[in-house]
Amino acid sequence: MFTREDYIRYFEQLAHVERRMIYLVNDTIAQLSDESIINNLRKVAADEVKHYSLILDLLAAQLEFGKNSEQRLSARENALGPVDLIPLEGAGSSSGFRGYCSNLSKTGMCLESEKSFHSGEKYTLKIKPYNHPVPVLERKGRVVWMREILHFYIGGIVFEE
Repeated sequence: MFTREDYIRYFEQLAHVERRMIYLVNDTIAQLSDESIINNLRKVAADEVKHYSLILDLLAAQLEFGKNSEQRLSARENALGPVDLIPLEGAGSSSGFRGYCSNLSKTGMCLESEKSFHSGEKYTLKIKPYNHPVPVLERKGRVVWMREILHFYIGGIVFEE
């Protein structure tokens, strides 16, 4: 019998797989010039987004999202896309890397990456959400939490300034 925590862990893993598919398909689209292939891959990307939103609904039911939403400073929106992270001066020996935005608000974002990052690190972020009216959002931010899921790192970044 599955516990509530088992369901949450399972749905988190499924959500991770769907986000990775969204990232891979959209990154591939960005490298192509053949419109017929691009159009077909956009349909695949749309299906992956639909799958991802269904899994989020399942997670929301298990976690009872919304109960504490009034504690957030601003609402989150799905804004999937690549993020280039450049360490701010004085950040020590950490080097820049690429990650992915899974959601975005006026005050911060959720970051996923194959590279580990740590609470307290500060970066200049170049966020390039797929299907977003602004092609590149540039912000400065500080990592406030991070955890590992399936050899992939996910964390919260609060915007500064």
